[in-house]
Amino acid sequence: MDDLLKSVKTVFSEAINHGKQFIVPSYQRGYKWNRENVFKLLDDLKSFEKSNMDKPNSFYCIQNITIVPLEDKSGWNVVDGQQRLTTIYILLSYLRKFNYSDTNLAFFSNPDSLKYNVREETGKYLKENVFTGIVWDSEILPDSAKLKDQWYILDVAKGIKDWFDLKGNSLQIKTFTDRLMLIVNNMETPSVSEEEIFAGLNGGKVDLDGADLVRAVLITRSAKEKYYGSSSEKVKEFRMRIALELDEMNLWWAQKEQKTYFEQFLPENKLKVSNFKHASYPIGLLYKLYYLLYSNAEESFGIEFFENGRDFNLKSDDDHWELYETLIHLHQTLQMWFTDPLLYHWIGYIIFRFKGETFEMTPDENNVEKEEKGTVNFKMIWQLWESSKTKNAFLYRIISIIQALLSKGDRVLVEDIKDVKKQWYGMDSTGITNVLVLMDVIIVTGLYREMWKDQDVLKTKLPKSIADMKPSKTRLPSDYFTKSKENFEHIRSCAPNEAEGKEVRDKHEWILFIKMVYGDSIEESETQLKKALIEILESYPNEELDDTTIKKLNLKMNEFGQHSIGNMALLDEHVNKSYGNDPFQKKIQRIFSEFMKNEWYIRPYTMTVFEYKIKDVDRVWRWTQQNIKDNAFNIANNIEIFLNLKQ
Repeated sequence: MDDLLKSVKTVFSEAINHGKQFIVPSYQRGYKWNRENVFKLLDDLKSFEKSNMDKPNSFYCIQNITIVPLEDKSGWNVVDGQQRLTTIYILLSYLRKFNYSDTNLAFFSNPDSLKYNVREETGKYLKENVFTGIVWDSEILPDSAKLKDQWYILDVAKGIKDWFDLKGNSLQIKTFTDRLMLIVNNMETPSVSEEEIFAGLNGGKVDLDGADLVRAVLITRSAKEKYYGSSSEKVKEFRMRIALELDEMNLWWAQKEQKTYFEQFLPENKLKVSNFKHASYPIGLLYKLYYLLYSNAEESFGIEFFENGRDFNLKSDDDHWELYETLIHLHQTLQMWFTDPLLYHWIGYIIFRFKGETFEMTPDENNVEKEEKGTVNFKMIWQLWESSKTKNAFLYRIISIIQALLSKGDRVLVEDIKDVKKQWYGMDSTGITNVLVLMDVIIVTGLYREMWKDQDVLKTKLPKSIADMKPSKTRLPSDYFTKSKENFEHIRSCAPNEAEGKEVRDKHEWILFIKMVYGDSIEESETQLKKALIEILESYPNEELDDTTIKKLNLKMNEFGQHSIGNMALLDEHVNKSYGNDPFQKKIQRIFSEFMKNEWYIRPYTMTVFEYKIKDVDRVWRWTQQNIKDNAFNIANNIEIFLNLKQ
């Protein structure tokens, strides 16, 4: 049992020829396959056979089995895979019964090749009824079973017979015996008990995935190439090490944060291959990212990309070892990107916010040594990383591209933010998200300074270079580089609270709302706005406002910054729906209350804005016209510093 990939014929032949047995130990669960399971297997084999008629060396794999040798060397305990082995045993019985003269089935000659250690009745039933073929001689009735295992065995047997009885269903014997493969993990020197291995394997079972086959390729072929000419013991030892490393890597990629972060590195609607589902086998995401880096235009994503290794050194005898080494290098680098707070936040920002966008930089405008152009994607970022001499040099190049993207086109970003009459809400959703998420990243990477007023700028020591970044202990969750189950929220409400999702059109409710929001303001601009809004409402003759009047109200409010970015925040959609147009007093009370209870995530800059407002003792319960201007000013000043960072 040295090779990892084995055909059904090889698995049973190696046991039978040496008088050995596969033992199902006492801690295993009962047999649980059913008619639907075996129908799916046979349907898959039929589809495989039909689509691979001209590819005699292709194979179909039904996942792995894990075995541990018995101390007396009489066989192996089946730690994982008893369901598959038992099903294969039943299928072999059927095929031999109805194809008795076929020499390809001669290897299935020992009824004791599979033995149930504790449930002796199950083993006896398999031996006396299934192996002998008696089960196929009469109508198969699962409900006649005396034991639970027997019921499932009969249900599978009935499913097999029914499948082959259906018109058009058939399989070549060799498809089942020679082309149906299992990945055999022979744990010759396990460092833990069988029970621990079993618990680990069965705690999170997954369906067959292309990543299983990549694992098999890496373990079997990389070790042989690495220790070519060495003893078989050395090769086996290294195989175990590779297996453990891959399992450890798989655990890392299974974490929700890693998955959310690195999924964004994939192109949209690409690499969604049916047999590489990284939701089930997480390391598959790493394999997809590897393909993005090292594939050429003629290569498609699939097991074929990996099975021959990768040739980087133009030597043909170590391609699988090169595949393994470069895969490990990629994994370790991505781990570093994820754990280093500066790399994590700036790579995350450019990928989540600008993936697929083109950029162009010139020495005159962007402080780069030479003209650069490209498209934001994972491969571009990887190439920047590999070609940069230091982490700070890489960060500067990433930030330079972000600077160019933020200033792309005819937008003058800082001036647009400061101009509170400029309408952002309803006009530029992407722009709002880019700016507000950037403010979050500026805070957590230590670039943020409080600059709400002109005098703040004058007395603040401003960051000037990449070296001035000092990451905080706060980490932006990976799904918050974008608008994550959030809505744009007007900090100062712009309409009465909706009733059951319906827009309020009652004129008197609007008048009460305007008086409540603006109150007895001491700010002249707010007094003017309040007066203008009430005049629009009182001049309207009907009780229910029409679309034209509501539009007039919004246009008037926008003249005073109602839809400017200084009045916008990103809030959890639950928060937004529950009190979206409540007075500021209620909003700020509930936001802090829910944050303290850890009920909802509050973004770093959103929290900063509300903390700033609490210090405004005289007007703490109102978000005023001046607050909108101050917030816009603070955002613009911080982004201006970011746009002027040097290396």
